[in-house]
Amino acid sequence: MVEPLASGYRSLFTNKGIYMSFFNKAKNKAQSAKGHMKETTGRVTDDRSLESEGKADQLKGDLKQAGEKVRDAGEKVRDAFKQ
Repeated sequence: MVEPLASGYRSLFTNKGIYMSFFNKAKNKAQSAKGHMKETTGRVTDDRSLESEGKADQLKGDLKQAGEKVRDAGEKVRDAFKQ
C-alpha cells in the first residue's frame, strides 16, 4: 500500500522500496540490453571499441542485477526472522 508523505502527496517509493526495486531492475535490464545491442553493432561494423563498450555495459547491468537479487534474498531472510 502506498503511504502518504508529510507534504500530503503520495509516493510510489514509500512501501519498503518495492516500486523502487522494480524500477532499478528494469533499468539494469535495459542497460544489459543496450550493451548487447552495442556489442552486436560493433561486431557487425568491425568496430572493436564499440564492441568492448557494449560488453562493459552488459557486465555493469548484469552485476547490478545480481546485486538486486542478493538484496532481495537478504530482505526475505530478514522478513523470515521477523515472524
